[in-house]
Amino acid sequence: MYSFEFENITPITSFQVENSLFEQGIYLWIWHANKIPPHIGISENGCYYSLKVNGKDEGLPLKKVKNIIVAKKIGVFIVELKEDNLIKNIPKTFSLFEKAVSNQTSCLTPIQELLGFSGERMILAQLLNKIRKNNTLGEVFSINLECDFNGILAYGNDEIEARLKHLENVKRNKGLY
Repeated sequence: MYSFEFENITPITSFQVENSLFEQGIYLWIWHANKIPPHIGISENGCYYSLKVNGKDEGLPLKKVKNIIVAKKIGVFIVELKEDNLIKNIPKTFSLFEKAVSNQTSCLTPIQELLGFSGERMILAQLLNKIRKNNTLGEVFSINLECDFNGILAYGNDEIEARLKHLENVKRNKGLY
């Protein structure tokens, strides 16, 4: 069922948009964690970054990110990354990418680059295993997920490509009506 399992998860039951939780440090944001494939973003000191089919989020204030999670009741894992010195310059790295494109880049591509794992095509579970092996996996939090849901569902590159192609087609067809 899971391709990666978290050991200790702190559920957040009343997610306060106004609070300062996650405003300091570096965190991976795993959106739609209970779906295949999930979407991945990263935040540093209150600014959120994410590569998407329709562009990217760059330096988005976490308050906006939190509002979306609360309003849409999206299931999210938030994973602290320890040892900031392993992370390259996030704004500079995201400036190298325009958008996610099937058979080229996914939301994980710039994050792999940031963590020094560029050059090999990965899925999220592989990246999380490398982070765990490097002892840089910090605290893990869950929002809007069942208390017994504690990992990343198994999927592969085929599911990522199918999702990217679907989103590209949706984007393309929106202009027709």
